[in-house]
Amino acid sequence: AGTRPRLPAGSGMAPVSAGGAADDAPSAGAEPAAHELTKWRPVFEAVLHAILRDYAGQEEKIREGMAKGMRGLFERPYQAELGKLQVARNAGGDSAEALTLEDAQRVIFFPRLSDMHYYVRALALDTPEATKRREKLMKIKMVSVFYTLHRRDGGLVDRFVHLGGLQSLVELVADENPVVQSEAVELLMEMLSPQMQLGRAQGVSVRQAHLNHQIWLCLRSRSFWKNFAQVIAEPAENFPSSHEHSVRILAGAVGWLRPEEGA
Repeated sequence: AGTRPRLPAGSGMAPVSAGGAADDAPSAGAEPAAHELTKWRPVFEAVLHAILRDYAGQEEKIREGMAKGMRGLFERPYQAELGKLQVARNAGGDSAEALTLEDAQRVIFFPRLSDMHYYVRALALDTPEATKRREKLMKIKMVSVFYTLHRRDGGLVDRFVHLGGLQSLVELVADENPVVQSEAVELLMEMLSPQMQLGRAQGVSVRQAHLNHQIWLCLRSRSFWKNFAQVIAEPAENFPSSHEHSVRILAGAVGWLRPEEGA
């Protein structure tokens, strides 16, 4: 794994939310809510411990901010917004039913393979600050959870790619938050690098052929070349090794797309 960008002291939930996690904070002195009674509560602390390992080198204030933000996300896991993503997947109408608290907690922290479609759709959302603030916060937090936790599960990553997740990550390369950009670029490197080494061999399995198709869709997209070109064009690096990593990804893309000799 690469190095997470260092964040300024006092930035709170900067790795997860561009504006901090206080947007939906509960009132002080509130009685224990439903989230304390869900079946996921006993295992959440273990998941949080795994997430915080990625912040071992960060300042204590940042670790505390991350822990507070993740607890807030567990307590209020964007049930309505995730419900809308489910409706979009099913080509439903305008009426979206919010997920139950337990289902939303599962999608965020304990996803099944079938839940990866939520991540693919959430990461690709167009979220202007003025009109889609909650969706924007949800997207940034889901990126952070995927980066710090779910990327370690090969099955989840495989399903994410098969469902079109590479193109969702490409869209995040243009995000205004440099932490989100860094996470997206590093995830793309991890997912594309093994496939670049394999190349486009003929006579592969149906599964590999579908992976190749997803890579082809990603590398042939206008957003892929435009977004990485913008990162490289910046005089100063927006995040650690932004120029180097972007050039490596583009070079790999050129090699993968180049027609094979005799083809």
